[in-house]
Amino acid sequence: MVEVRLTHPQRRTASRRAVDLTCEAVRDRGFVLAGRRILDLSSEGAFLVTHLPLELGEEVLLAFRAPHTRFWIDARGVVVRKAAGRRRSDRARGVGLRFLPLDEADQAVLAATLRKVPPTLPRRAPTVDYAAAVREIGQG
Repeated sequence: MVEVRLTHPQRRTASRRAVDLTCEAVRDRGFVLAGRRILDLSSEGAFLVTHLPLELGEEVLLAFRAPHTRFWIDARGVVVRKAAGRRRSDRARGVGLRFLPLDEADQAVLAATLRKVPPTLPRRAPTVDYAAAVREIGQG
């Protein structure tokens, strides 16, 4: 009998950090205010609280202070996830943004300051990678 371990796919390469930051975020199309609050942050993206109906793939411009500093970060992000705020695991209604490449100085400051902020706790059970389990069975 083959022993099968169910694995969890790695979806993020950067650790998310629990923050509550004020920001200025505007929709790139039309420069409409999209939000003023970030609830989680990584070196690769952020969760922006918003009630604006942003679409997947839409670009957002945002400015925020790096955690526990006076240093402003200017970023451009793409909407990669929408949270309607209906699940128990949703902290708020908003969107997940993946940052487009940041300026080198901004990237360095963000990475350094995020090391001092605790990671977020998982709100949902990890997804199981069933395809990896099937591959393992096939090799055994």
